[in-house]
Amino acid sequence: MGSKFAVLGGLCLVQCLTLLSLVDLGCGLKAPWLPLLLLLWLSAMVGTAVGLILSALARTSEVAIALLPVVLLPMVILGGSIQPIHKMHRASRLMCQFVPTRWAFEGLALVEGRPSPPFPGASAAGHGAPGVAPGG
Repeated sequence: MGSKFAVLGGLCLVQCLTLLSLVDLGCGLKAPWLPLLLLLWLSAMVGTAVGLILSALARTSEVAIALLPVVLLPMVILGGSIQPIHKMHRASRLMCQFVPTRWAFEGLALVEGRPSPPFPGASAAGHGAPGVAPGG
């Protein structure tokens, strides 16, 4: 497992650097690269772990390919980039808490300085209703 993570982790790092470079060229990122790169690489490693788990559970490559949409679609839908989490149904918001893409998307948004709307009921410091200053 260690050798797979080492090789795939290196490939993930190259992919993350490429993605970050292209997005920075196209969008002009404001955040420093190191935190963005670390978040991207960490989320890529989580994806690598999910892929390795799927390949270990599947007896054939056909079964593994059939399992991909079952695993990836909820990650995409519940990640928060298609529909903001605060606009989702309550059960969906609860499921979002267990999806790693949600945390990666929110982390990248926070580092870049464009925070996503807070999770309803969150009591984190500085999170309030949009347009309302904390304490006001």
